[in-house]
Amino acid sequence: NAVTCTSAINVLARSGEEGSATKAHEILLRMETHYREGNDEMKPDVISYSSVIDAYAKSNEKFSAEKSLELLNHMISLHELGHTDVKPNTRTYCSVITALGRSRSYGAADTAQKILNDMETMHAIGNDDVAPNTIIFNACLDAWSKSSFIFKADRAQKLLRRMEEEYDAGNI
Repeated sequence: NAVTCTSAINVLARSGEEGSATKAHEILLRMETHYREGNDEMKPDVISYSSVIDAYAKSNEKFSAEKSLELLNHMISLHELGHTDVKPNTRTYCSVITALGRSRSYGAADTAQKILNDMETMHAIGNDDVAPNTIIFNACLDAWSKSSFIFKADRAQKLLRRMEEEYDAGNI
């Protein structure tokens, strides 16, 4: 069932073994297939998806950041179609931002920053499931620190100031 599969995904996410993120993703894909074929006990939820994204965030596998983004976008699409139990939450977004930072790929820090900005917008209009916190801000700062962008220090400093303002205002 979905609980057992999600537990297996979590074990793989924490293992750090080579290929564990891909194996976790394969379990998720099998869950989706079984659910589409009518097995309601295999329906993946936000924990299932977020755990696979977390596995990618912790892995050194090629294209982990891209796969994390794809899964996030898939979750958003499913949620928009009415699947309320796959609505991305703060943990989901944090794992994607972490995967982006670890990737050190071109534009990753910009994408992480955009995700943080989107979270702030969603939270401002009442989505409490995506409230940015210090962990999210730190993950985004880390993405900037690993960026090859020439003005990364300026971007990180602006983000740090914004984080301090949010903290002083009691928002994080």
